[in-house]
Amino acid sequence: MRIVVENLQKNFNNQLVFQNLSLEINANQKIAFVGPNGSGKSTALLCLAGFYQPSKGKVDFINNTSIIEEVQKFSYLSIASPYLELPENFSALEIFNFQSNLKPFRKDISQDFFFNSIKLTRSKNTPVKFFSSGMKQILKLGLAIFADTPILFLDEPCSNLDENNILIFNEIFKSYALNKTVLIGTNNHPSELALVQSSVDILKYKT
Repeated sequence: MRIVVENLQKNFNNQLVFQNLSLEINANQKIAFVGPNGSGKSTALLCLAGFYQPSKGKVDFINNTSIIEEVQKFSYLSIASPYLELPENFSALEIFNFQSNLKPFRKDISQDFFFNSIKLTRSKNTPVKFFSSGMKQILKLGLAIFADTPILFLDEPCSNLDENNILIFNEIFKSYALNKTVLIGTNNHPSELALVQSSVDILKYKT
């Protein structure tokens, strides 16, 4: 699955976030959008994912030679981000079951395997409102990486993760995301940059 971006621009009211962003992301490529907090990298990712409507330009998802219709894009991507909230009163298991209906997991991902892989087996029946920020983040990452989608968006995936959870994240990423097209938003976190082949400095598209 390729992503082709042409002359993308985003404004909020009269404030320019970025402009003239054009690039092509090849199937299975791993690319980072880098920049400090507030630079617009998260906004760029959300425009590419279709969560925000760009002010100008377009983003195409291309499967072989076929352009995916806008309303179908959601079924081709999964996303994890610190600002995307989990339903706090649901247990981790209830969230897993809910997502399995909304966006199916790979066929080889069982419930037991999922929670064992992200080291939350003992907490799977606990409402996530009692989770630490790191537990919530590794759950979000697991839900996104194990989803049966060809495109993966990860915004600051290592935020809120301690060294042990970063190791868990790296293990599931390297085992289950290598055959995906991956876009990562990062403020130059070394563990995040180590996962990509190239990067886009969003600050270059501010003026």
